[in-house]
Amino acid sequence: MMTIAVIALLAGTEQLTTAVHMYKTRIQDPEIIRDYLKAHSIRKLQLGAGGNDAEGWLNTDIEPTVKEVNLAVTKVGKTSSRL
Repeated sequence: MMTIAVIALLAGTEQLTTAVHMYKTRIQDPEIIRDYLKAHSIRKLQLGAGGNDAEGWLNTDIEPTVKEVNLAVTKVGKTSSRL
């Protein structure tokens, strides 16, 4: 409830971008993720969808559209050669 109050307060100022980001990351994204996990037994993650949302995938982007989840991939670590 406090998050909604903070967003409403920020929306009335010049910090609208911050308010939208808070809404996406604190309210909307968890719901999108929960709904996706409930609906898909085989789960697929698309990094950097850029508006090209693949059907049946959890689509993410640093600047997400309405159907995407906010995810900033900034570092790539070492992966196992056994993957």
